[in-house]
Amino acid sequence: MPNVDEMWAGVQDALTARRVFGEPVEQDGTIVLPAASVRGGAGGGGDSDHNGGGGFGVAARPVGAWVIR
Repeated sequence: MPNVDEMWAGVQDALTARRVFGEPVEQDGTIVLPAASVRGGAGGGGDSDHNGGGGFGVAARPVGAWVIR
């Protein structure tokens, strides 16, 4: 049976601000900070014989950028 704590730690790592905001790029005093929309979901289950499984998925897409001058 999968370790739920390990799976949950993976979900938490995948759904952090690091996934939403990319690394800032600075040039000539202007900073560009890319941003993304991030969604995720998880599920799991088992039976009376202690057979089980689980998993999660993450989807991210670019949505824009912050420009700081």
